[in-house]
Amino acid sequence: MRNYLASHPNIFFAVPDEPGYFDRKFRFLHEDDCAYRTLGEYLSLYNGVDPQRHLAVGEGSVYMMYSREILKEILSLSPTAKFIIMLRNPYLAAISMHGENLKSYNLGREPKDKFSEAWADLPYRNVEEIAGIHPMRFRYDLLFSYNKHVEVAREMIGDDNLMFIFYDDFKIDNLGIAKVVYEFLGVDPNFHPRASIVNKRSQSRNNLITKMIAWAAKQSRRYRILRHLRGRGLALNRFTQETLEKPKISVELMADMRKVYQDDIRALQSTLGKDLSIWLDTDLTTSLGQDDSEHA
Repeated sequence: MRNYLASHPNIFFAVPDEPGYFDRKFRFLHEDDCAYRTLGEYLSLYNGVDPQRHLAVGEGSVYMMYSREILKEILSLSPTAKFIIMLRNPYLAAISMHGENLKSYNLGREPKDKFSEAWADLPYRNVEEIAGIHPMRFRYDLLFSYNKHVEVAREMIGDDNLMFIFYDDFKIDNLGIAKVVYEFLGVDPNFHPRASIVNKRSQSRNNLITKMIAWAAKQSRRYRILRHLRGRGLALNRFTQETLEKPKISVELMADMRKVYQDDIRALQSTLGKDLSIWLDTDLTTSLGQDDSEHA
């Protein structure tokens, strides 16, 4: 979706697309690790905006919905800001996020290579630091228990400026959902973005080259070196990434996940008036399905 937004000629999308300024307390253990330490530095990301052409201006940091204080800060800056929240089946999202957390050393690598071990470790993840970063990134139970955050977002933002997208719908009809989003943002809905598969499932290699690249990237971010290259997608994956196999989910693990997510799904179903029976009926003990190996 961020690619679809960034490619639209009437939308200015920040580079990097996740600057992490507003949600810095959720992204970084130390706020100095955020490359943008003042509002002025953050707003400099939008120096290239052309008011005659760019009818929508924004970015895609992902932890904004988890804090009333974050939403308050954004709305104090831009009271009519529009928000798009994409929600994914929490069972699949948790496994996908675990895989995402295995990708990178510089963002903080998930300590447990197996999803089952990471899930079993959740009760012990209330410490201030995990793998050198803020622990929220590794709390798969909290990240994908959506309802209370959805309720706060609706209360603070209002339904006119808030759009919810369900990943299931987006996966089936990428371009149709993109058109609805363009209409929501008030830009040309007839623009057709190029569809492609992005963010394939992988994990970081455990070798010296990977660790050196991760260390350099972290220092670059903290000390604001080479900021003009940030977000440019340097092609280092062949040195740092390897294929990540889909995890096997036992009956016991599936039952434990249901204890965490089922009541929240029912509450969300009521809050948004959306039939989420497909989420409630999820059973990963047989097959995860293709959409857990890659994001469309």
